[in-house]
Order: sequence, then C-alpha cells, then structure tokens
Amino acid sequence: MRLFKLLIPSCVSLCVSCGGGTGSVEVATPTLAYVAPGVEVVADWDEPVFFADGFYWYLDGDIWYRSARLGGERVVVHDVPRAVARIHAPATYAHFHARTGVAVRPIPEHRTYHAARMAPARMPAQSAGRRMGGRRR
Repeated sequence: MRLFKLLIPSCVSLCVSCGGGTGSVEVATPTLAYVAPGVEVVADWDEPVFFADGFYWYLDGDIWYRSARLGGERVVVHDVPRAVARIHAPATYAHFHARTGVAVRPIPEHRTYHAARMAPARMPAQSAGRRMGGRRR
C-alpha cells in the first residue's frame, strides 16, 4: 500500500485557530481485493463498493449505482453485471479487509478522485467563523 503526503492549510486540517501554517496528512491509496470471478471490492472502505466491468458499483437500499471513478458521480442503473448481482449480502463488504492470500491490487490513480475530493474536511457551522477569525454569534 502506497502512502501519499499532502500539505494542507492548517485551518482545513481542523485546527482550532488558523495560523496560516501547513500540516501534513498521510492518505493511503485504496486497494481492490478479489471477491469473486470478475468482481473486486474496495478494501477498508466505509461502504461496500465493488469493481467489475470497468465501473465501481454501489448499492444503496435496493438501488444500484455505478461510477467510472471511485468517489465520482454516480448514476442509477437497472442492469447490474451478473457477477455483482450474485454477491450474497453486499452490505457486509463495508470495511472489508482482505485475508492473507487474497489477491489485492492498488486502484489505478486515474480511476480515483483526489482524496480531498472523496472526503472533504467539514467544519461545524457554529464554529467555522470563529476558526477564520470571525465572531461567534
């Protein structure tokens, strides 16, 4: 697993006061782990995301979505690849961790969105102004 270091403004990294400095964050490259012939799952992800037929497949309730990139825009689909549709209990693949001996490979960089776009830092509305030097109401 490759790790990337990103320099980000300290106020984005959720420090209490914005001093204009920088901080560093390590972001692990997502990996795909073998699930079944023609299907891989994004390992250690917060939701079950499968990769098959060149797309990422997400199940939300009873609705399947697909995306060309991990973390990218999703579209509703009605024709899911048979190999994906056959996965028993897809929700159990959230936070999936591959056992020793299971084939794992890194997701090609061109198939993901930048980590900052996948999981943007969010500041609570009540304290955001305070962090930026404004007054809290």
